[in-house]
Amino acid sequence: FAKAVALTLSFCSRYTELNLSGNALGDQGAQTMATLLLKTTTLTTVDLSANDISSTGMNFILRSLLINRTVKALDLSSKTGSNRNRFSKLNAGPLEDLLLRNSTLQRLNLSTCCLGSIGAQGLSRGLVENQSLKFLDISQNDLGDKGACYIASVLKECALEELNLADNNICDEGLISLACSLGSLPNKMDSSSPVWSRAMEATKAAAAYADSVTFLRKTVLDADETALWPEEGSKGSAAEIKDAAKALQLAVKAAEVTLPKLKILNVSNNTATSIGVRCMADALQANNVLEKLSLDHCDHRDPDNGYYSLIVSLPVNSTLRHLGLSHALLGPNGLIHLAKVVATNEVLCSLNLSGNLVDEKSALAWKVTLSGNRSLKSLGMAACHIDDAAGVILAEGLGQNQGLESLTLRDNALRNRCAEAFEEALLQNGHLVQLNLELNSIHLRFLSKIKQLLDRNNKIRDKALPDRYRTRIAELTECQKEVGRMSQVLLRNRQKKRVALWKQAAKVQKLKDEKEADRQREAQVEDRLNELLETHEQVEQEISMLEERLQLLRAEGTQKISILGTRIEEIEDKTRIGEIQWTKLRKQLENFEEKASTELAAIHEELDRAMKAQQSAALLSTAAQRNLSTFTESLNAISEDIAGGVNPRQRWSELQEVKTKTGTGAKAKPRARRPT
Repeated sequence: FAKAVALTLSFCSRYTELNLSGNALGDQGAQTMATLLLKTTTLTTVDLSANDISSTGMNFILRSLLINRTVKALDLSSKTGSNRNRFSKLNAGPLEDLLLRNSTLQRLNLSTCCLGSIGAQGLSRGLVENQSLKFLDISQNDLGDKGACYIASVLKECALEELNLADNNICDEGLISLACSLGSLPNKMDSSSPVWSRAMEATKAAAAYADSVTFLRKTVLDADETALWPEEGSKGSAAEIKDAAKALQLAVKAAEVTLPKLKILNVSNNTATSIGVRCMADALQANNVLEKLSLDHCDHRDPDNGYYSLIVSLPVNSTLRHLGLSHALLGPNGLIHLAKVVATNEVLCSLNLSGNLVDEKSALAWKVTLSGNRSLKSLGMAACHIDDAAGVILAEGLGQNQGLESLTLRDNALRNRCAEAFEEALLQNGHLVQLNLELNSIHLRFLSKIKQLLDRNNKIRDKALPDRYRTRIAELTECQKEVGRMSQVLLRNRQKKRVALWKQAAKVQKLKDEKEADRQREAQVEDRLNELLETHEQVEQEISMLEERLQLLRAEGTQKISILGTRIEEIEDKTRIGEIQWTKLRKQLENFEEKASTELAAIHEELDRAMKAQQSAALLSTAAQRNLSTFTESLNAISEDIAGGVNPRQRWSELQEVKTKTGTGAKAKPRARRPT
C-alpha cells in the first residue's frame, strides 16, 4: 500500500496534503514514506499517526526531513487503541537533529508516542536554536517532572506559540519550572531574586508586590458578590477590585521578566497538587503573551494554594482570552470568588467550569456577574450538579446579560421550571445563540421553544450586521453551496481519477516488476555466461596442461618403447640360446633316462637277491635267538654253582675275598662242579 501511494504521488505533483492515519504501515511503510519525503517538493502536511511505527521507522522519517524543505506540518501521534507509534531513547538524537537543521517545519504532533524524559531532553536540545516550530503536541508521553523541566528550560529561547503537555504525570516540580519560565514571580518577599534586579530599590519593589497581592486578595475575598455593579450611593465591589488590580499591575511592572512567545498552553490532567497549580496561576500576573490556558483536572481545593492565586491573577492579566478549569475541584466558594474577578476582567472570552459543584449561592454570584459582564462569550457549566433552583437563578442573570453567546449546561439536574426560566430569559436576551441542555430532565416542548428562540437570536444577529456584510454573506453562502456541489463533483472525479491512478500505478508497478525481473534474468544469464566463460578458460587451461603432459608421456613412452625393444631383443636372444641349451639338455635327459632305466633294472634284480638274502638271514636270526634263549636258560640254571654267578666280574671279586680270608699263598677250595 505504501509503495502504491508513493508511486502515485511521484507521478502527481498537485497534492499538498497526505493523510495515511491508521493504516498500519509499520517500519517498512515508514521507510517507503521516508523515501517519498526525500523526493517530494509539493507536500506540506503529512499525517502518519497510528501506523504501528517503531523507533526504527521513526528514525527513517526524521532523517528524511533533514533534507526535505516543504513539509510544514507532521503528525506522528498515536490514537487510543492499536497501531500505536512508538519512540524510544534511540530517537532522541535524530529528533534533536531535525529541530536543529530543519527550518521549515512549523507543526509537530507527537502525542502518545512514549517519548519519556529522554525524548523530551532531545526535543529541548533541538528547540534551543529552532525558530520555525510554532506548534508542539507532546501530550500523554509520561514526561514527568524531569521532561517538563527540560521543556521549560528552552521556552524563552524557542519560537513555540502552542504547547500541549496534558496527561504527562507532571508533578509540582515540573509545573513550578514551567510557571517560572512563563513569568511567575516569587511568592515571598525576596529582594535578592533576579526578577527585581531592574528596580531602583529591590527591597521596596518586592515589598510593594507582596503588599499588592495581599491587598487584592483581601479585596476580592471581602467583596460582596451581590453588589458588584455600581448603584446609587455606591460604586460597587467590581470597581474596588479593579483599583486593587491596578496597584498590583504597577508593582508587577517593576519586575524584570523575560517572557516566552507561548500563546496557548495545555497542562490538563497532570498529577501536580495545588502548590504547582498555584504557581501556574501566579504566572498570569506578569505574562502578557499567553492567550489560552487549560488547567482542566487540576487540584484547586486548597484555598491558599488553589483558587486564591486565580482570583489575584485574573484581574491583573490583560491577554488571557480562554481559560479551562473543568473538574478543577473549585467548590462553591471558589466559584463565588472566581465570579467576582471574572466580572472585572474585560478580556476573557471563554471560560470552562464543567465538573465543578455549583449551588444556589454560587449560582447567585454568577447571576450578578452575567448581568454586568459583556466580554465573556462562552461559558461551560456541564456536569456541575446544578439543580432547578440554581438553574432559575442563572436564567435570571442570563436575561440581563448582553454579551454571552454560548452557554453549556449539559448533564445537570435541570427540570421544566428551569426551562421556563430560560425561555423567559431568551425573550429578553437577543445575544445568546447556543444553549446546550442535553442530558437534563426537560420536556421536549420547552426544548423546542428554546430552539426557536435561539434561531431567532441567530437571525437577529445576522440582521444586525450592515447590509454590505449581509450581501457578502449571502454571496458567500451561495458560493459555499456551489463549492459543495463542485466538491461533490470533484470528489467523484477524484475517486475516478484515484481509481485510474491506482490502475496506472498497478500497471506501472507491474511494468517495473517485469523490468526488474528481466534485469534480474539478464543478470542471472550474464552471471551464468561469465561462469561458463570462466569454466571454458579453466577447461582450456586443463586441456593445454593435459596436452603438455601427453607430449611428455609420449616422449617418455617412446623412450621406454625403445628401451623395452632393446630388452625384448636381448630376451629373444637369450630365449634362442636357452632353446638350444634346452635341446641339448633334453637329449642328455633322454640318454640319462635310458641309462637310468638299465641301471634300475639291474638294481631291481640286486634288490630281489638282497630281499631273499634278508629273508634267509631273518630265519637264521630266529634260530640263533632260540638257541640263545635256550643257552640263557641253561646258564641261569647253573649260575648258583659257578663262582660269581652269571657275572664274571662278580666271580673275580669273590675269588679276591677268598684269598684275603685264607691268606696270600693259600689256594681257594674249588667249588664242586655240577654234574652235567
